[in-house]
Amino acid sequence: MGLTNAVKAWASGLRASLAIMLGYTPIAIAFGVAANEIGLSVQAALLVSGVVFAGASQFVMISLWATSTPALVIALTTLLLNLRHVLYGPLIAPHLRHSPGWQRLLAAFGLTDEAFAAATGRVDRVPESDRMAWLLGLETGAYSAWLSGTWLGATGGAALTTVLPAIAPALAFALPTLFLVLLLPLLQGRVLIAAIVAASVAGIGQFWGMTTASLLMAAVLGPLVALVGSRWRCQQTS
Repeated sequence: MGLTNAVKAWASGLRASLAIMLGYTPIAIAFGVAANEIGLSVQAALLVSGVVFAGASQFVMISLWATSTPALVIALTTLLLNLRHVLYGPLIAPHLRHSPGWQRLLAAFGLTDEAFAAATGRVDRVPESDRMAWLLGLETGAYSAWLSGTWLGATGGAALTTVLPAIAPALAFALPTLFLVLLLPLLQGRVLIAAIVAASVAGIGQFWGMTTASLLMAAVLGPLVALVGSRWRCQQTS
């Protein structure tokens, strides 16, 4: 693929990330505010967002940090919360089979829940030679919005939520709402089955008072069911 085509595909992916950027910015601002409230510097908040790049996990991290939880416990908890991301790669990889390994590793870092949902719904419509550049453009937009939102929250978000206190609770719904909107068009076939499995596990756990454990199980089982279904489909068609 020529440089011109790569730039065009990247720009197309960047445009496709607009919905994710709009959803990420308010929740990243909320994270920046929360990080500032527990005493993290702007640089530290940006470092967390830049390295971890995972909404729920970052809020858990700073909550544990604020209670002086040992670093090893914080790291293991964050790892468990993000374990589902290990399953996203194998689901996207067949669409990028002609891309170099280093590009796949780069794309794997930016494959958040929302980026995965958006890519799953659109990547097949992109010419195969353009897919990696398109995906990197999608992830660039998401990553930029997450970092800029964190900076805004850490530097001035506290003043905003003081002036408009109703904004604070509303920010908490931005990320799950965005993910649901991106996921709804994909709810068919194996994706629908995976969603039902994950929702059932989470619902049963909530009923029995095991909210945290059930959410972790649902986060792993849902993508795993989708992955097994995808492998089975490939075997049937080969």
